[in-house]
Amino acid sequence: MEDFNLDMSFISDGIDINDLNPENQVEEVKEPEKQEEIHQDDGLENEITENLNIDDLNLESVGEETEEQKGNKQTENKEAPSPNNTYSSIASAFKVDGVPLFSDSDDEQINGLKSADDFEDFLKEKLEKVISDKLDETQKRINNALTYGMEPSDIQLFENSLRNLNSITDDAISDEGENGEALRRQLIQSDLINRGFSEEKAKKLTQQSFDAGTDVDDAKDALKSNKAFYQKEYDKIFNANKEVYENNVKAQKKAAEDFKKNVLEDKKAFGEVEVDSKTRQKIFDVVAKPFAKDANGNSITEIQKYADENPVDFRKYLAYFYVLTDGFKSLNKVKDVVSKEVRKKEINALERTLNSTARNNDGSLKFMGDDSWGSDKGGEIILLS
Repeated sequence: MEDFNLDMSFISDGIDINDLNPENQVEEVKEPEKQEEIHQDDGLENEITENLNIDDLNLESVGEETEEQKGNKQTENKEAPSPNNTYSSIASAFKVDGVPLFSDSDDEQINGLKSADDFEDFLKEKLEKVISDKLDETQKRINNALTYGMEPSDIQLFENSLRNLNSITDDAISDEGENGEALRRQLIQSDLINRGFSEEKAKKLTQQSFDAGTDVDDAKDALKSNKAFYQKEYDKIFNANKEVYENNVKAQKKAAEDFKKNVLEDKKAFGEVEVDSKTRQKIFDVVAKPFAKDANGNSITEIQKYADENPVDFRKYLAYFYVLTDGFKSLNKVKDVVSKEVRKKEINALERTLNSTARNNDGSLKFMGDDSWGSDKGGEIILLS
């Protein structure tokens, strides 16, 4: 990122990027793992625990209502969703009881909770919203900037600069002491450089302002100009990162939809092999469906889990299959290999059978009916011991 020219550390101390994180927990807002870790704010914790205590988590106690409560909620019960599993049942009961995290959820959201992962993701989303509602505008801006991938150093530069600029008063600019003069000189010179003047030219023009006695008014105008400049640059970088982030999200969503359609609807693989629907669903699940948690608590698929636990074998077998299928184009080589193995096993089995069969002294096979093998009495073969 380009360098800017405003340094007013003498006005107020710069803030560390950790101070920009709302309650030093932006990362926890983005990826909450446990409810107790998220509730750093005592007010937030009290608000939630007052409305959601341990009894609320007991499915049996949720269903226990007085007759008066049942009467009051009769209308709500008529409009409640018809959950078809434990997780949606719990969420539905919480919504009917007015638990804050669930009260604003629609029926489609609740009925969509079909697994533990669905329920966990639902709670994370709700808790993130609760945390977000507790943040002030600066904290929300920083949280969004980090989410969109802005560099922490860039955020710190703009936040410090804007905070310092917004802290400057007319009295500070008009101060006739050394600090006031230094402030006016810095404001005017920074504004000129931001407008495109060289540093040397900016210094000369700044001195002319002091010589003409217009430095106070010029500094006040420069303050407004500097604020606008930094805010514009901040917005430009923020919006550029936001656009990239949103485009990536759209691209990932489209790629996921295209992959799902390709796997589930295309009945043939490698151009020739027809795959049944059950197998196609399994193929989709191993690469798209959450299967386990990684060391950081993130959901991973079955194939990701295998790749993480067996990185060498994963690459090796992938390379093997790529070669044997001519770049995933055909199974002919695989079939040839399998056929050879099958024929080899059949031949080996035949050899074992032949080698274990009784032979004559000259090495020829003994067939049933030979006197040395057995005797034929009345058409019946009797093996000799």
